[in-house]
Amino acid sequence: MVTNIVRIFSIFIVSLLVACGGSNSSTTDLSKTPIANIELGQSIIVLDDSITISGKNSENPNGDTLSYEWLIKNEAGEEYPLVDKNAETFVFTPEYFGVFQVTLIVRDSLHSSVSISATITVEPNEQSYPVAVISDDMNDKVGSVSWFTAENSIGSGGQLLTYQWQVWSKPPTSESTIEDADQVKAYLITDVAGTYEVALKVTNSENKLTASKKLTITAKDLLINSSPNAAISTEDVNFAINDIVKLNASQSYDSDDDFLTYQWVISEKPVGSIALFAEDTTEFVEFLADVEGEYLVSLTVSDESLSSEQTQMINVTSQNIAPIADAGVDQEVLLNAALELDGSASSDAEGEVLLYRWSLVSKPVESNYTGLSDTEFTLSSKFDFIADVAGSYVLALQVDDGIDYSAIDQLHITVTENELPVATLLSHVLTNSSEQISIFGDKSYDPEEQVLKYFWQIISAPDGFDEELLTGPNEYYGIATISPTILGTYIVQLIVNDGVQDSLPATITITRKDAEQAELIVTGQLVDTVGKPLEGIKVLGRGLGSTYSNDKGEFTVFYDTDGMIDPNNVLLSFGGTDITTKGRITLPKPTSEQPDVGIIKIPVMQRKDISLKACDGYSGSETIQTTFLQTSTGYENITFLQSFIVDLTLNEAPVEVKLPATGELTMHISALTEAQISGESFFTHQYQADDTQVDPLVITVCNLVH
Repeated sequence: MVTNIVRIFSIFIVSLLVACGGSNSSTTDLSKTPIANIELGQSIIVLDDSITISGKNSENPNGDTLSYEWLIKNEAGEEYPLVDKNAETFVFTPEYFGVFQVTLIVRDSLHSSVSISATITVEPNEQSYPVAVISDDMNDKVGSVSWFTAENSIGSGGQLLTYQWQVWSKPPTSESTIEDADQVKAYLITDVAGTYEVALKVTNSENKLTASKKLTITAKDLLINSSPNAAISTEDVNFAINDIVKLNASQSYDSDDDFLTYQWVISEKPVGSIALFAEDTTEFVEFLADVEGEYLVSLTVSDESLSSEQTQMINVTSQNIAPIADAGVDQEVLLNAALELDGSASSDAEGEVLLYRWSLVSKPVESNYTGLSDTEFTLSSKFDFIADVAGSYVLALQVDDGIDYSAIDQLHITVTENELPVATLLSHVLTNSSEQISIFGDKSYDPEEQVLKYFWQIISAPDGFDEELLTGPNEYYGIATISPTILGTYIVQLIVNDGVQDSLPATITITRKDAEQAELIVTGQLVDTVGKPLEGIKVLGRGLGSTYSNDKGEFTVFYDTDGMIDPNNVLLSFGGTDITTKGRITLPKPTSEQPDVGIIKIPVMQRKDISLKACDGYSGSETIQTTFLQTSTGYENITFLQSFIVDLTLNEAPVEVKLPATGELTMHISALTEAQISGESFFTHQYQADDTQVDPLVITVCNLVH
């Protein structure tokens, strides 16, 4: 027993010596703890970049091996998962931006530990931000409803977008504000002449990053000619060698409703290319992409006095051409109604089978719609959309040809609890009298044929004007009157309500001018081929807005040249409706300050049933684009300006087309088509008293003879 006691006492002494470093050969000092040290290559990085984090400079005064434990937390205190959390050195590649706290805990073999922390700031990269896409700059008239859209803006990483519009700057006396400022489409009614800057801010729904864009609206008085706006439209900007590049100017416009002329130029093209436009002064043009490289196309539109230009780069390559997504046109649908979206109009230049993916870009704040969460590419081009609340939705379509993704195509869907009523007013009015003017809003309508209420408002009037707008005995009266007792500009707004919701606003601008300042006051009457008066035809005096012919076909147009044109060479423009074609009349030298040009016969749009046949041995295209242009034959001093383009396919049923009658029309086939018309390239379209009966025309095409 004594022996055991001695043995236990001896173990205790040895243990004590070891713990205290009692052996002369040991350097262990239990009073010393490890020293932690974090080494960062840098403390600020951009998302998708990596940073090396090391604890190798940590020390242990006791000389034994250290172990490491790393911990990274975001600003919310959430732990970021690490695969190599016990490594001495590791590479950190964050998946999202923000401020991260890095903590290192080091331990020695005796489990003594110490920790230290450092901060890493991860800044957003370019892909983290949304992309703001806004409407082009606009030229408009005072009193017009100027619409702008952000529907092609894109959220980052599939995030939804919210929108905020604001007036960034405006003329000092303007009181204009933006309506629907938090919607994808918004509008502003300009109330005085000048320049308005509109700013858009789009915000990602999750990371709250924003992007901004501005547009400029130049508003001019009704009496001042505004510049036209040139716009080049094309299905794609990437083409293969020997593709036909089709471009059009259909989105170009003039706020004065002046008729536009077009001039296309290929200003730059690859070395060796002989590409040119078959027709370079028409609304629709095309050229053959004969050499790989870049083609710079420019379009100039003119209203005789002023012009506007836009350019577009076209890329021609021998590589795979990315497919084109086509989500379809914007839609309006009732709440709880199913809307079938169809992207089958998407295309691929090489004819590859496409995969389709629909996604959601934005939705109303109140919406909980999740039908497009985590969508994948599928073979189906269709998607059934059913909204959960009324409001604006933006959906996007992207297609994949197995090699490249297309650009994203978006469409705007307006969901309403009932169909939106439509407020309609005639165009601007010019007068030289203080007499009462009637403003007709009774052409407004509701698609569901509900009874409408009319709400009128004077948006702007000359200083000193204090009279009221007379709006009839009750809210159901669709005509208002105003007496322009002071010279200047009056803007009147109409909104109609169907008992559920308001329409979008319609405006009319009334300008009263001193009669002595008018160069000419021209009157006349418009009739068709058989002398029937033509009501509702837009008639334009040079630079002064427009008027409409009344139920007797009569019109009055005021001219104020301001040195812009020679009053001895006055042009009267008409048309632009579904009733007539567009044309321009050169008036004879006025013999008085108020000439009456009398009865003017103009053609009206009537039915023609056109089919396409081929000569024996024809080997050209099955589908041929044909352009019809009216000549001046049979009409005195009239130039017709509108072209009519029809796609015809061999041996298919006749296509019913509206063309001017009575009128001599020429037919043109694109010079790029290896075909020519057999026989005469013109015909006379005769007026029919009964335009419902078939009126056939057969066009025969043959191989092109060089």
